[in-house]
Amino acid sequence: MTNRALITGVLSAAVTIAAWAIAWPRGSASRNPSSVPEKETHPTPPRIDPTSTITALREAKTPEEKLAAAARLHLIPVERIPELLESFPVMENKWPAFATQALLIRWASKDGAAAMEWLWKTLPDRSYFPSASRDIRASWAWHDPEGLARWAEDHLQRTTPDEKPPNDSSPKIDSSQLSQICLWLVPHDPYLACTLRKKAGGSFSSQDVALAQAIPTVEKVRQALRAYDDLDQLSSTKISGHQMIPMQLLRRWQELDPEDFARSPYGHVMPVSVHGGDYLRKNAWRTLSAEKRANHANAIISGKDGDGRAAGIYQIASQWAEVDPAGTASWLESLPRSEAKQWAGAVSGVIAPKDLPRALALLRTQEPAAYRSSLVRAFDAWTKQHPDTPADLSGQDELTQQVWRDLQALGRE
Repeated sequence: MTNRALITGVLSAAVTIAAWAIAWPRGSASRNPSSVPEKETHPTPPRIDPTSTITALREAKTPEEKLAAAARLHLIPVERIPELLESFPVMENKWPAFATQALLIRWASKDGAAAMEWLWKTLPDRSYFPSASRDIRASWAWHDPEGLARWAEDHLQRTTPDEKPPNDSSPKIDSSQLSQICLWLVPHDPYLACTLRKKAGGSFSSQDVALAQAIPTVEKVRQALRAYDDLDQLSSTKISGHQMIPMQLLRRWQELDPEDFARSPYGHVMPVSVHGGDYLRKNAWRTLSAEKRANHANAIISGKDGDGRAAGIYQIASQWAEVDPAGTASWLESLPRSEAKQWAGAVSGVIAPKDLPRALALLRTQEPAAYRSSLVRAFDAWTKQHPDTPADLSGQDELTQQVWRDLQALGRE
């Protein structure tokens, strides 16, 4: 497998796990990429020979060799990175070499804007920029979330997909990339993430559902809600486009602490769901036959447009899976592959904790870059519900098993 495939394909033990080893804030016990611990003081690192480290990165073949080589990069002074990038061929088949990607991730931990600018100017084909910069943005989010948020707002491409950006001398990101940045930011700073998402505008998507689901506590949900005005106008019976995310935040609050939510000023908003009475409570799903469940689910989403369809799929899957995870997975599998972005979040967040082999089989049918993120979310969902139970991955391919082991190892650090 080439370095490009390792980076842009499924989550790679050789690249992404090594990237996390490079960028991970020292002393952190959290595996959540948006969790930025308090700064710690550390002794002055030993002097190393940057040339030998670069050579080790370039010559490493196995995931273990690459991880070991990448783990030494935190000893290289960041100010040396620009000159080091001039010392070897930085691209392989128009794609950043592993050593290049590792240095950029290290650079982004101190100066994300400079790392992004360098990549933008150096890539032979800028259509690769969104996926080539993914781990760089993640590293930046861990260390300087406010700086990344400012950069994302300044570099958001506000033209339509058919229009050429007015200036290609600096990086541009689209709304999908911005939503991904918000996902990195939200567990650390929900207000910052939701403020950035609100400024970007655009249509509601499954990533916005995931944005709310990534918030870990009620207090952080309250922080996120501060980003929105007119919350007293929210109603589950009539939702306009700009209210979709606040409603998802209220749903998350309700999930985290139903009693606290019921006592809040918004307790009357969602007696059943965030989209009104066309959804069923858990016990109602239990009373329907398998065929009627699928028919009812299809009827619910058939009348919804792009703004509501993703949230509808996630909501249905969350309720249905409580009583019939196998049937829920079958229904999700029946949805068009072209709508993978709509159902992938439900598969990784809802099905994976209940039926991991089925979930991984579904997620594996996505495009490689999408599987990359889905696998991390599936790992998070599984470990949250089964913190002391190892996952049975005996039927999975070697790469997935290796990634899972590396994620577990990072969680224990």
